[in-house]
Amino acid sequence: GAGTARAADHIFKCSRQVDILDMDGFAGWKQGFFMKEVDKKLLFKSDYLRKEAELYIDYISQGDDIEKNKFMCKSLREINEGS
Repeated sequence: GAGTARAADHIFKCSRQVDILDMDGFAGWKQGFFMKEVDKKLLFKSDYLRKEAELYIDYISQGDDIEKNKFMCKSLREINEGS
């Protein structure tokens, strides 16, 4: 897939056990390292902006003038502000 919004979740699922070995420390694995839960709002926003970007790219690839379409102008602003 494209994008990185789901990267942390994929890494977490593929790394259920991570051994932390610190040759200079003592029992580093007991320090309690963890990953935060994935922010669902961020995923939702990413999905929304991806769809908006796909619509925008499709629109301009057909040679249409963005200045004549208020929806596309709004979409472009949202995409740029959200990235």
